[in-house]
Amino acid sequence: MEFYQLAYFREIARQKHFTRAAARLNISQPALSHQIHNLEAELGTPLLVRGRNQTQLTPAGEVLLQYIVELFAQKEVAKQTVSDAAQLRGGRLIIATISVANAFLISEVISRFRQQFPMVELVLLEKTSEGVTEMVESGQAELGFLQLPLKGSKRLDAQALVTEPFVMLVSSTHATARQKSVRLAQFAGETFVFSTGRAGDTAYAACRATGFEPRVVCESNEDDAIRLLVVAGLGVAIVAKQAARELPKGVVAIALRTPRIERTLGMISRHGQKLSTPAEKFASLLCAGVRG
Repeated sequence: MEFYQLAYFREIARQKHFTRAAARLNISQPALSHQIHNLEAELGTPLLVRGRNQTQLTPAGEVLLQYIVELFAQKEVAKQTVSDAAQLRGGRLIIATISVANAFLISEVISRFRQQFPMVELVLLEKTSEGVTEMVESGQAELGFLQLPLKGSKRLDAQALVTEPFVMLVSSTHATARQKSVRLAQFAGETFVFSTGRAGDTAYAACRATGFEPRVVCESNEDDAIRLLVVAGLGVAIVAKQAARELPKGVVAIALRTPRIERTLGMISRHGQKLSTPAEKFASLLCAGVRG
């Protein structure tokens, strides 16, 4: 069953005559009759009854016509919706992101994007880096922002955006609180409050590479919770620099001299799949902001 066959059938129903319908469609009457015959054969029932003066629909033809009217109406809606999305007069963009990327990497871009393209619905979903990967791979999100590198995925394209160092968070009463920089080895005997996700994995790996197994007393995916636990003296923390902004009273951030621990935040999309116009515009605004 092809669209053009349904269009032919619809025109016959309008004109109630094969000859007039053929003229309107700019095809020969035998060609039109052949296509209707093929349509009836596929559906297994007569759709039209030819009379001397006009052609009538069979009951099955009446049912089919209702669906054809709805189908062509939806086709026009789809065309207009796609056109609106292409011209950023509508559409929907779903982005998956880790919380830190949302907080300091894309929040300003979101504001500018909404100002420039207010008709585009922007949906933001916060996940772990693994969750972001899964959503973009499955097509549930078109763009993803996470900590690189990707783990074992060949179906995604990744673009590095920013690299930031990790710092130590200690309470203001800690012995190192007045130092400008520290070595991670100085904290081998300390208790630690760790982040969950890849930030925590990076911190764990750094401790082990330094020669000690960190004694973890708590793990949290909330930066605020980690800061408050450090203030309370539960332990020290290794966090990305952006997680050490606007610290509460009683906690201090100190640069890590040895080893230098870094993480790279990046953007991912599905490999080989052209981005929609809204996604292209968002990515362009983001990359321009990063370069600036």
